[in-house]
Amino acid sequence: MTATPGPGTDGLKRAVWRNAAPIRAIFNRAFAAAGLPCFSPHRVRNTLVDYACKQCRSPEELKAFIQNLGHANVATTLMSYGRSPLTRQMELIRNAGKTEDRDGELRLLMKEISRKLG
Repeated sequence: MTATPGPGTDGLKRAVWRNAAPIRAIFNRAFAAAGLPCFSPHRVRNTLVDYACKQCRSPEELKAFIQNLGHANVATTLMSYGRSPLTRQMELIRNAGKTEDRDGELRLLMKEISRKLG
């Protein structure tokens, strides 16, 4: 009985690679097929970790995202990828604990719509 590749597996087999050459070749083909400049697997992973850090709303969500990238330990990912530039680090510290006033923004938008309609 042979296993059918799952969605997005591109026919990859579960095997240990001796080096990163096979994944680099896959990335090169994929970027070329899309007509885009090629980025290294680590650069892509760094971008995904940066995205996850900005989008995940809880440690549980972040852990799930990181496990999906192939790391069992969140610390492995956070120590190797997604480093914040100093300016972003300062912004995060300055705004720690503050919540966005989305309800206030919605009220202002509704007020503006009512004014224009009314």
